[in-house]
Amino acid sequence: MPSLAELLKVTPVRNSAKKGRILEIARGVEDIERFKKGQKQINVYTLLPREIGGNHLHLTEKDETGYVLLGELDVFLLSDNESYHARIQAGHQFSIPKGIAHATHNPSLFWPSVFMETATLGFSPVNPTNDLYRVQVLNPNKIDKLYAYMRKVLKI
Repeated sequence: MPSLAELLKVTPVRNSAKKGRILEIARGVEDIERFKKGQKQINVYTLLPREIGGNHLHLTEKDETGYVLLGELDVFLLSDNESYHARIQAGHQFSIPKGIAHATHNPSLFWPSVFMETATLGFSPVNPTNDLYRVQVLNPNKIDKLYAYMRKVLKI
């Protein structure tokens, strides 16, 4: 079985712009067809400074791919016998396969973190928690204590 680090598959997203930044999620008909294959939902999330997202897993149907668009994003993974954390920079993508508990966190004290997520299971207003199981991967109380300590040390 691959490690959680191998499953996360953090890789840079193609960027062919000569000036500025462009994240080329899909370019050209072939890329768009490959991108659309199996994707049922696309979301853009904004996490405010220190905010936590996720803290759940999908058991049967939902694989997720994330693209960090702005800022940094901490991704935490948890399986039966392993935990893993990665800080992902803007311009990189990552994968979260079904069956892996996960949480996201904006590590910044000041700036938002923005990421796009595609998923193989679409949202259903009839059954909004379809294949969504809450798991505490990241404890908000521990994060709050860490930031309180950082504010004290940094005197902010």
